[in-house]
Amino acid sequence: MHATEFEAVVRKHKTAGCLLDANLLLVYVTGLCDPDVDHFKRTTAFSKKDFALIAGLLQFFDRRVTTPNIITEVSNLLGHVRAHYQERAAKALGEFVVSADELYIPSRQATDDEAHTRLGVSDVATIASTHQLPEPLVLTTDLDLHLELSRRGRASINYNHVRSYEFLSGSRLQ
Repeated sequence: MHATEFEAVVRKHKTAGCLLDANLLLVYVTGLCDPDVDHFKRTTAFSKKDFALIAGLLQFFDRRVTTPNIITEVSNLLGHVRAHYQERAAKALGEFVVSADELYIPSRQATDDEAHTRLGVSDVATIASTHQLPEPLVLTTDLDLHLELSRRGRASINYNHVRSYEFLSGSRLQ
């Protein structure tokens, strides 16, 4: 994805908001505790630059969107961070929850979707949440989720395609 495409998609969804998948929300929450996120067990594939990009993106959007499934996944994964970070990380997650619009999709509805056998209940709930208006932009590292969202005509950006984008230093979004 080119920077101009990225900027156009982000601008289009500024007021509708952004929904981070569990991996990216985990990077954001642990980064609030320590921006050097690569030393946490579940975020070793990410860097301080990734945290800065995610944090900058969230600040741009008027609305943060999540689901109970994503919050639960992140909460469970925070159990694997070093003990001296756990309380701060739990508080950071709580502050995110307070600032976000949490869209509830019943598990029964998610399991009615044929994709749940491939993607799981949490990802299908994420897909279903994009049908609530206004439609949030999903930012994900999960290729299968991104492809399914794209196949259904839903707004999604595969974070791995924009990692090198200099959002904070070179963006015209600000």
